[in-house]
Amino acid sequence: MAEVAARIRRRPQTARSRAVLSELIAAGPSYSGAGSMVSDLRIADKRLSSLLAFIPFVGPWRIQRSESHSRAEKFWLTWLSIGLTALGVWAIVDRLPTPEIELGVLRTRIASEEKNLGDFSDQYRARHGTYPDQAAWQHNADRADPIFFDPWGRRYRYDSTAGEVTISTLGRDGIAGGSGDDADVTERFRP
Repeated sequence: MAEVAARIRRRPQTARSRAVLSELIAAGPSYSGAGSMVSDLRIADKRLSSLLAFIPFVGPWRIQRSESHSRAEKFWLTWLSIGLTALGVWAIVDRLPTPEIELGVLRTRIASEEKNLGDFSDQYRARHGTYPDQAAWQHNADRADPIFFDPWGRRYRYDSTAGEVTISTLGRDGIAGGSGDDADVTERFRP
């Protein structure tokens, strides 16, 4: 009896299992319901071990240590756990963004921001009769308005001529030319 109690103490048990075990120990070896209590403990241990089998990476190890499961149950629970874990890892990896998707999102963001800056220039022209010059653009950018900064924290480049406004960014590297994230993006706006 002490050996069974020691073996049970090593495993994680539910509150019901502990209560049944303490009742069994208190009743002693001559208790007539001992067989059914031990059976209840084994069933509870088997259920708990079966549930723990579905914890990724730990489950297969735990199920192999179970004394309540048959060899066939251990085999199927282990492979089911491994299969579900592999399926979960695949689903996570499949949902990760690819560089092409990230570049597309970045290009869309830059185009949207440059359009907003073009609209700002048009509104300035409607109020003042001319597009903002470099000093006016610099003044608005110095107010730390985030609309004037590209995704890498540098000011959008601005150039205005008599008939159009050019807004551009030099990309991630801040150097003219490049490809991917480092590519320059330029938008021209005409009234």
